[in-house]
Amino acid sequence: MALNVTEVVVVAPIVAVYPLITILMASLFLRGIEKITKQTVVGAIIVIIGVLFVGFGT
Repeated sequence: MALNVTEVVVVAPIVAVYPLITILMASLFLRGIEKITKQTVVGAIIVIIGVLFVGFGT
């Protein structure tokens, strides 16, 4: 549906945010099992910044 509204160059990075939602849910529901490392947080921040650049760049 999003591809009908805008270009794939914009939609693809936004769709790439879904793993971040998985990380968030894993940290909430699997607190004792799944640990969020410093590398995971840095990677998530880089992905968010990239999505913002693409979103505001259009």
